[in-house]
Amino acid sequence: MAGKTGGRLGRMAQGALCLTIGLFSSAAHARNATAEMALVPAGLFRPLLAAENEAAVRVNAFRLDRYAVTHAEFHRFTIEHPEWRPGRPARILADRNYLRDWSGNGPPAALARTPVVNVSWFAARAYCAARGKRLPFTAEWELAAAAPDAAAPRTPMSARILEWYGRPNLAAPVGSVYRNVHGVYDLHGSVWEWTEDFTAATLDRDSRDSGQGEAFCGGGANAARARDDYASFMRYALRSSLKARYAARNLGFRCAADL
Repeated sequence: MAGKTGGRLGRMAQGALCLTIGLFSSAAHARNATAEMALVPAGLFRPLLAAENEAAVRVNAFRLDRYAVTHAEFHRFTIEHPEWRPGRPARILADRNYLRDWSGNGPPAALARTPVVNVSWFAARAYCAARGKRLPFTAEWELAAAAPDAAAPRTPMSARILEWYGRPNLAAPVGSVYRNVHGVYDLHGSVWEWTEDFTAATLDRDSRDSGQGEAFCGGGANAARARDDYASFMRYALRSSLKARYAARNLGFRCAADL
């Protein structure tokens, strides 16, 4: 009887040990994920097409990946989740450009540290979810991207952003363009990035009923900040043209998380 009891207690102890190790592993994974992220303080964000008398939107503090997701990181994700390897997703989830630069099931070695591109919104969401994160909302991304360059905090970003748009460095390794005062790298100057609400955030009250294109054509293009912030206007116009299954050679992503 004592032997049976001892064996049962041993198995219980072993099970408890495995559970404890699992909990520690999960906690460690969460800590590592957080360590890779920067804290973006709460702030006010005014949508590009907001009327002049419309109040700014308050954005709560959140965490944002310091770097865009790289080809190497996305490759590891596709190994863990084979359904997202090249050629695997249904066309409703990713168009024919999905990971088109990869050879076989992996990226060329030269691209390992560069931002992954040619990924659909569905694929980007799946990656973030697998890491216990999410895509940033447009208001969050824009709030983070408005922060000045840490190396030149008094220098206006608008002129530099427009210059980058004219000659983006798609082959630049992550972390090589610039770092903002929050510790987030390359929000401008490298690749465009997916946001969670990439189309909904571009629609004002009128365009929700009449079609989003009107927000960027005719009178809609003269709305409030659009005349004075051409760099932001270009980002919003790009987002309004996207569909969730699109995969483009200059479009990548990074993940966000609530505090």
